[in-house]
Amino acid sequence: MLIKNEIPTKEPIISIGIVLPIDNQKTVEIFSTETNENYSISIDNNQISLNNKLNDNIQLENTVEHSYFIINPVTIGRGFHWGKKIKLKLPGNLEIKVSDNSLFVINHIRLETYLMCVATSEMSSDCPPSFLASQTIAARSWIIAASEQKHFELGIDACNDDCCQRYQGIGNLTYGSKLAAQSTRGKFLLYNDEICD
Repeated sequence: MLIKNEIPTKEPIISIGIVLPIDNQKTVEIFSTETNENYSISIDNNQISLNNKLNDNIQLENTVEHSYFIINPVTIGRGFHWGKKIKLKLPGNLEIKVSDNSLFVINHIRLETYLMCVATSEMSSDCPPSFLASQTIAARSWIIAASEQKHFELGIDACNDDCCQRYQGIGNLTYGSKLAAQSTRGKFLLYNDEICD
């Protein structure tokens, strides 16, 4: 996990909850574009069943640049009237475990890759470049400030949904959101020498 309000000296890998125990989800399908494999994951007797083999914890890794996982279903809009389940394309690595007899899926991802995705998950990719850059700086500041730590008990930095920052993977990723992250890299909002959340 990130250290609260400490600007990292190198780009950190952050942990984002994708399927949370509160979702009470018992099954998920994952496809790896790197290995061209499908993974059917479910809960069986408080253990994870991966393609009908029992495990306590599963790690799926992307080792090739531009490869990603497709995960389905994922809850968005938790607690809102418009909540629904969608399919996400996620870069980085996945960790799957059981918590409270429900699936718990965590995306371990580089900070700047995450921020590229947050910009176009939080706002339209059609926004002017300055809006995307501003959103990216605000998102970077919020996650590093970590003043709320809403999911501290789960051992993650944030979740994928509106209670933290909306993160819907690379499905909406654009040249503009990539440029916004690259052009603002290392920039934070500061007040009294502390990162603003």
